[in-house]
Amino acid sequence: MRSARFLPLITLVVLVSWLMMPAGADNIDAINYYNRAVELAYQGDYDKALTEIDHALQENRNFTLAWITKAGILNSMERFEEGLFASDEAIAIDPDNAYAWINRATSLNGLGRYEESIASSEKALSLDPESKEARENIQIAKEMIAKPAQTPEAGISPVIAIVAISGLTAVFFLERKR
Repeated sequence: MRSARFLPLITLVVLVSWLMMPAGADNIDAINYYNRAVELAYQGDYDKALTEIDHALQENRNFTLAWITKAGILNSMERFEEGLFASDEAIAIDPDNAYAWINRATSLNGLGRYEESIASSEKALSLDPESKEARENIQIAKEMIAKPAQTPEAGISPVIAIVAISGLTAVFFLERKR
């Protein structure tokens, strides 16, 4: 099962998220929905997790962390178009959030749009020059560009999944510091 390989990474995200209140939420209902979403993602129930995140976003459309988390889950599920949309929503709210740009780059790598991924990763690096995830996204994109032209294979590489989840983990730490 595809989601089984992401369980250790989702576990880390969930453990970190329990240590902090989600930033960007202005009401308890949004926070409660978000927390349920993280718990469901931890359990591997990504579809229900997305439903709960959508409820959180109905409560507060400007809940940046929910958009970033949604993008990460969608990328993990190989739903890159939707992950790109969620990343763009987070960027529209907070254009200075490096992890929104990292998730955007991950989505673009998954879609085979490598030049755009590099540009998004470079934006992330301009916001967080120490970002390992942004550098990894650039490396992945450059490696794919260097390969002979071929149809991209279906699925997400483990490296892209790690970059996506690493971005989510880092955003939890950054949001906690605010």
